[in-house]
Formats: sequence, structure tokens, C-alpha cells
Amino acid sequence: MSDIPKIRPVETANAHLSESDYFKLATEGVNRAGEEGPLHVDPDVADDMGAFRETALSDQDALDSHFDGLDPTADEDSGEDAAS
Repeated sequence: MSDIPKIRPVETANAHLSESDYFKLATEGVNRAGEEGPLHVDPDVADDMGAFRETALSDQDALDSHFDGLDPTADEDSGEDAAS
């Protein structure tokens, strides 16, 4: 017989992580790995870490974006050009 032991599969517990637990562990791993320098991070993990800057418009900016500087309540026929 051979002196090489047979490899047997290891039976492990079937553990499930919640999404929040996964992100906590991933964040911890990113923080440790980031001590060595820049690294690529999964976008979902980075988003959970708050890495993306909020770029949404304010309510007023969104409302203002509908107008091109013209007064939407002004009559088109009013003014000096209408008389000529």
C-alpha cells in the first residue's frame, strides 16, 4: 500500500450570512487590505461603506431644471415685438 493518505472531504456546517453581516465582514476586510494601499472594491460594498458622493439635485434645482430661463407664465404675444 501507498504511504499517501486518502483525501476525504471535510464536512462543514452550512452557515448563512445575512446581507448586513456580509457587508460588515466585507467592510472590515476592505479596511484591513486598504492599509497597504489603494485597491479595487466591489461597488455594492463600496456603496454600503458610503464611498459614493451623493449627487442628487435638491428640490429647487430639480424644479429650476424644467425652465430655460424664460418665465413660463409670460404671454408670448406680450411685449414690444407684438405691436409691429
